Amino acid sequence: MPEAERAAIQLDLFGKNKGEIRDILAATGIEELDQIEATIARIDKNASGKVVITLDNGQVWLQTDSRRVRLSKEEKITIHRAGFGSYMLRTEEKVMRVKRIS
Repeated sequence: MPEAERAAIQLDLFGKNKGEIRDILAATGIEELDQIEATIARIDKNASGKVVITLDNGQVWLQTDSRRVRLSKEEKITIHRAGFGSYMLRTEEKVMRVKRIS
């Protein structure tokens, strides 16, 4: 498999439910990423007041903690795996727990 295709699959799988991706990882032999870097393309709030972040790669992430974090469109972020299947979104100065919703 070409490296570009492998990287695209890894990015697409990052943050998805382990049950959803287990078979794909096994069939392709692709390793799961520990983190991704991206740029915020859009910021919204859901009905509960949680922040919904759309990244430049098309992924959509939802804030799952209650921290008050001010993010900016076009801000560079890193999302990395944390304990117990959770993920942390990090900027240079801010951190919040998130989960991928799309």
